[in-house]
Amino acid sequence: MSASHLYATSGALWKASRRQAAEQTGAAVPTASRALWLSTLMLLCLGALLVYSSSAVYAARMYDDAQHFLKLQLVWGALGLAAMLALTYVPTAWFRTHATTLLVLAMVLCVLVLIPGIGHRVGGARRWLSLGVAGFQPSELAKVAVVIALASVLARREEKSGHRRTLLVPVLAAQLPVILILAEPDLGTALVIELIVGAMVFAAGLPLRLLAMSGLAALPVFYHLVVGTPFRLQRLLGYIDPWAYRSTVGYQVTEALISLGSGGVMGVGLGDGKHKLFFLPEAHTDFIFAILGEELGLVGVLVVLAAFAVLVGTGLVIARRATHGFEAHLALGLSLLIGVPAVFNMCVATGLLPTKGLPLPLLSYGGSNLIATLASVGMLLRISLGQRHATASARGGSWT
Repeated sequence: MSASHLYATSGALWKASRRQAAEQTGAAVPTASRALWLSTLMLLCLGALLVYSSSAVYAARMYDDAQHFLKLQLVWGALGLAAMLALTYVPTAWFRTHATTLLVLAMVLCVLVLIPGIGHRVGGARRWLSLGVAGFQPSELAKVAVVIALASVLARREEKSGHRRTLLVPVLAAQLPVILILAEPDLGTALVIELIVGAMVFAAGLPLRLLAMSGLAALPVFYHLVVGTPFRLQRLLGYIDPWAYRSTVGYQVTEALISLGSGGVMGVGLGDGKHKLFFLPEAHTDFIFAILGEELGLVGVLVVLAAFAVLVGTGLVIARRATHGFEAHLALGLSLLIGVPAVFNMCVATGLLPTKGLPLPLLSYGGSNLIATLASVGMLLRISLGQRHATASARGGSWT
């Protein structure tokens, strides 16, 4: 049997595993829901502590209030938890029905952010819509909307037994919000969306050969985006040899590596790190993982890795147990929406990937990403609770 034939049957294999898992769900569903929200709350609480620890000195100098970023993070966290709780009561059928509307809304916001006078420019990028005291990133909504819309398309195709090659159509459709996000510019978020779209259509049955061909076709565009943009080319040089560019484009990476290494096994203690004292830029956002390693050491890093593994792994289990195609595709996409940026952020902080400016979900400071992540968890909980309800109904019991 050829490799292409093996990959072409991935969708059928995934559906078969879903059927088998659904038959074995039983009492495991409450366990999945519990693991999901416990790991989320643990990361959220640790994130608040790290945000305060890494930003207090900077906030005191810039805003004359050491708790400035902590207060905002707590507000965003409360809004995110409210959204998470509310979404556990929204039937997944609602998201499928309004998938196109949500995607169009996200794209309209992504267009608005590009208009001078409406979109707020920070650090050379126009990614924010101003909300007075804070800003909102439409690209965060776009990520969730793309996952919902793609899950709807894949479920509809699955129900109609469409040909595998038709999976290229949703891949092409997903490029519309990606193009708008690239115009901000935000290459990191665009790459996250592309990877998630590729994983979802591959799980749905798109042969690896066609997926690889699509990737090869995009290589010239990616090459132009990197080499044709001076600041991205400089970041690439800083990634290849950060120590050779220690005082310029390699500064952030080298400081992050020093910060991580200085933590040792147990860390120097929460709040006692030194690199947040204006040595490491973006210590409370993109490079909070380095502060985690410095203050809580290897032990803290392993705990966070385990928490993310539980969170994302539970989401994948929920996807596998889903009996409805839309819920399965949606749970897979939402899980990757948390896992892929987390891997990217950690790899950047450890010098394994070039600097991209992606936050660490639930840990980094930032309202848009925090709310989008907690909303994704809320939808995963909705799917899990629905499985529990279905199991209890089949047994003639109660799911409450």
